[in-house]
Amino acid sequence: MAVTLTDNALAVLRARYLVREGGVVVETAEQLFRRVAQHVSAAEARLGYSADEIAEASASFERMMAALEFIPNSPTLMNAGRPLGQLAACFVVPVDDSTSGVFEAVRWAAEIQKTGGGTGFSFSRLRPAGDLVASTGGTASGPVSLMQVFDVATEAIKQGGTRRGANMGMLRVDHPDILEFIALKLDPARMRNFNLSVAVTDAFMAAVRDGTTYDLVNPRTGVATGQLDARRVLDAIANAAWAIGDPGMVFIDRINDHQPTPQLGSIEATNPCVTGDTRVWVEDVGLVAIQDLVGQTPKIATLDGERVVFRQATQVIRTGMRSIFRLSTVEGLELRLTGDHRVSTARGDVAAKELVTGDRVPIFLATPSDVATASIAAFQGDLVRWATVRSLSLEGEAEVFDLTEPTTSHFFANGLLVHNCGEQPLLPFESCTLGSIDVGKLVDDRDFDWARLRTIIHDSVRFLDDVIEANRYPLPEIERSTKATRKIGLGIMGWADALAAIGIAYDSEEALALADRMATFLEDESLAASSALAERRGAFPAWAGSRWEDAGHRPLRNATTTTIAPTGTISIIAGCASGIEPLYALAYRRNVLDGAELVEINPAFRRVAADRGFGSPALFEAIAEHGGVRGRDEVPADVQRSFPTAHEIDVATHVRMQAAFQRHVHAAVSKTINLAKTATPADVKGAYQLAYELGCKGITVYRDTSREGQVLVTGARAVVASSAACCPECSSVLIVQSGCRLCRHCGWSVCG
Repeated sequence: MAVTLTDNALAVLRARYLVREGGVVVETAEQLFRRVAQHVSAAEARLGYSADEIAEASASFERMMAALEFIPNSPTLMNAGRPLGQLAACFVVPVDDSTSGVFEAVRWAAEIQKTGGGTGFSFSRLRPAGDLVASTGGTASGPVSLMQVFDVATEAIKQGGTRRGANMGMLRVDHPDILEFIALKLDPARMRNFNLSVAVTDAFMAAVRDGTTYDLVNPRTGVATGQLDARRVLDAIANAAWAIGDPGMVFIDRINDHQPTPQLGSIEATNPCVTGDTRVWVEDVGLVAIQDLVGQTPKIATLDGERVVFRQATQVIRTGMRSIFRLSTVEGLELRLTGDHRVSTARGDVAAKELVTGDRVPIFLATPSDVATASIAAFQGDLVRWATVRSLSLEGEAEVFDLTEPTTSHFFANGLLVHNCGEQPLLPFESCTLGSIDVGKLVDDRDFDWARLRTIIHDSVRFLDDVIEANRYPLPEIERSTKATRKIGLGIMGWADALAAIGIAYDSEEALALADRMATFLEDESLAASSALAERRGAFPAWAGSRWEDAGHRPLRNATTTTIAPTGTISIIAGCASGIEPLYALAYRRNVLDGAELVEINPAFRRVAADRGFGSPALFEAIAEHGGVRGRDEVPADVQRSFPTAHEIDVATHVRMQAAFQRHVHAAVSKTINLAKTATPADVKGAYQLAYELGCKGITVYRDTSREGQVLVTGARAVVASSAACCPECSSVLIVQSGCRLCRHCGWSVCG
């Protein structure tokens, strides 16, 4: 099946994707797509499909890839049908608060990255710099220092020589080291293999709105250690992003409010746990220490109304060493748990560290001795009784464990009713397979070919679900977590091309309305495809207790079906605009392939210029220098309007376009708010606040020329100098780099 590719697409394929023998390319693009289609579809044999059905699926997969209508993520193109066999794009690696936990995470990341996968980390569990290390009597180096271990490891691996390591590092805004984290990449020589994001809470954004302070919380103890002015911290984030493009922002509470499998845990928030000697009621067994249930999914005692019942729990897991509190009651019952573990009381679920003397807690035992001796039959079905909190004391560190009961979200621990643990970081070891449809190729007579798009969506969902089966996972933990939720991320690319072909300006109300329609169609049809797969293949294993089940939805094969990915090199292969981004420029130089430079002229613009007779080498040269055509007299007004570039579009429109898609996308929407180099820190801050107000899950803002080696370049580069200074507010020594000054003590900052 013939494939029509641009010169730049061929260059990328030869450099990264096509099979080589002895350093020589021995595969064509046609053979690549056939290799991928055959390898992925072959997995259907394990799902009970006939040889004819598999051959038909393989032909459909190959056809849509060869037409460049659908392209899967890079690891699938690179590794399908080859020895590595690792096909997923992105992975989540938990980082535990211990030396062994940190270096185990480095090892896991190395295993993933050498197969071509990208890794995401939250460092929010790590105790702050200078905090106590009980085992040695020393002090902790903190997350910012330890992150550099991950960066150095990634630099050494370079993902098997085909794809440089891509990492996302995240820290909660209430971590005591947050200001150091914000300033980390102001020195462009540091953390070159990481993008950074601050995990921002609703409480923080409320404090920004109200102009108040917010608490910094030590994750080891769960205790507040200080406060910062929320508006000053937001200024620091915006200033750093203005100066160097990092950090972005992730609205962590909003992500958790919408994530589909809350019964499996929260996406990197806090980490409530109980100690290993905590006893839980197990049906037909009795009281069992939670440490003896690791790896099991027991039926445990919980409270339904006023009746004690038994419900299936998810897998019990170890979560490492934590600072723990001892909760004691007047009745003699005790429980050791982390400070952020919520306990049921007469006033609602309350974090353990916020309990006060006299709080009343539901209990399922008469006396302390019942913890060791009571018969399960003696208490099953009894009405609940109450215990009274006597004291809460910080006790030291212990190994802790997580348990989640998804139906009532509560269970009895040492006889006391507590909320689920279930706040595991980013659903540890989960991975996601991604793929994107080039909607620019589906425009027919100034509208989308919606029928063709529907067919491609259904075939793409089937393809991505097959990838989960065909994948050779780098770690057994990743395989278990991935197959529990079977998350896929189908998105689009070529959005700006499609708008130009239809004749709608990207920065128009018509474009925003069409974005909403496109995102709705993508969600509806991908869910329909996933439901159809579930009828034959079964629902994803974590279906019970998921938000989908609770909402009465038909069973789904996949916990998520949609995302909008960055589509860096795969958009080059498809010959289209990246993701839902506007055209960066109509002619530009793209830095790829470890420093190589590709010159690109937008194909649609080139065709229009040729058809209408205004194209010329001089015009294209001028566009490569300045990017766009608005305001150029030699270009017709309607063409100027239809071909806006990123820097010609105002900040609000950038964010509104992201929000239009986010309303119907299950995972994240990857979109960079590309700003001209004349943009101010206030523009960046305004983008952050508008993104939160409009319901986005996160945002990345990038000001032109603020980073060395940026991927897309027009015109000349600017160099920003720096000088030393002290904070005018508190006289502390400032972090000074890239034209930005930030105080690590109080958060005062200024850039520009």
